[in-house]
Amino acid sequence: MTDPEKGLDVKTTNITLEKYLYEYLETHAKPNFKPTSYDTEKTIIEARIIPVLGKVKLQALTPRAIKGFYAELRKKYSKDYVKNNHGVLKRVLRLAYTESGLLAEDIMSKVSMRSKVNANEQKEMQFWTIEEFTQFLQSSKHHVHYIAFSLAVYTGMRRGEILGLR
Repeated sequence: MTDPEKGLDVKTTNITLEKYLYEYLETHAKPNFKPTSYDTEKTIIEARIIPVLGKVKLQALTPRAIKGFYAELRKKYSKDYVKNNHGVLKRVLRLAYTESGLLAEDIMSKVSMRSKVNANEQKEMQFWTIEEFTQFLQSSKHHVHYIAFSLAVYTGMRRGEILGLR
């Protein structure tokens, strides 16, 4: 498809968002991201985006469909998690527009993540009880990462700190 007014030569394709997302993971995310960032991106793509929007043809994807996807996510997840999903979709679809030439426009520019934030609204931290920690450690006693789990529980160290130990 060509748009002579904009000087665009958009490739006509029937590729689904799912197929393009996997292509993005292999050709862009894997070589350019740190392993933990890549894993996070892959998890969001496979667990959240593909089940809802994966079957949609890339060129048929609309801002309305994306906003509907976010509305459903907001029913179950925090604003920050929805923002993470938005960040992934934004990277993917901007790449499809700028580098791959698969989209005629940057549809993510029409999808806003602005929301009113209540200054008094603060997310309450939730912690496991001593019994829950004990049960977790007991059930993971024979797991290959048991030592890392117990270090995290008893010291409060983060994953990166534990994995950095020698």
